[in-house]
Amino acid sequence: MTGRRRLWIGIQVAVVSILLAFLAYAVRDQWDEALPRLRDARPAEVALACLLLAAYYLLFVIGWQRILAAMNIQA
Repeated sequence: MTGRRRLWIGIQVAVVSILLAFLAYAVRDQWDEALPRLRDARPAEVALACLLLAAYYLLFVIGWQRILAAMNIQA
């Protein structure tokens, strides 16, 4: 059982590593265009945007929990 668990963890680490490498490759050319925009960004607006995004995802999770509860599915 331990060998199977280690294999599964190794596969997950490999997949996450590949995903992160792909994302880094995809955005490497965009940093030159993003830096001037980041310098001009207002910290309060960035913080507000992050809070709104976090609230959206929280509501999404709560909604799914209610849907699952209505269907009598235990998570």
